[in-house]
Amino acid sequence: MKTEIRVHGCLDVPLTLERYRIWGEDPANRLAPGVFARAVKVAGRWHGYTVRWTGCLEEARLVVSTPGTRGPRGLEAAAVEVAKLCGLGLDVDGFYRVARADPVLAPVVPRLRAVRRSA
Repeated sequence: MKTEIRVHGCLDVPLTLERYRIWGEDPANRLAPGVFARAVKVAGRWHGYTVRWTGCLEEARLVVSTPGTRGPRGLEAAAVEVAKLCGLGLDVDGFYRVARADPVLAPVVPRLRAVRRSA
């Protein structure tokens, strides 16, 4: 099963997910060129999923797939988790408005444009 998530605003997917390799290869969060693999737990069962991305920074699209999952619950949970991991619920435009006016953040904004971090 798979679903597509259209991203509103800029998103640099590889740079946003790079945090999963900051301390070396992570066997639970596999980041490779063009694909991120992870698992999400739903009702006591683990469902593996992958995320692939296409498009440019301004028109990124995420394709979430759950190979072998027969029901929609695993795919829905994976899509929610991907949205959170990629910071899709963040007020990016509001952040840039504030950051551009800040003397410390303003010089960094162009370099990190389209990178999102969420909790």
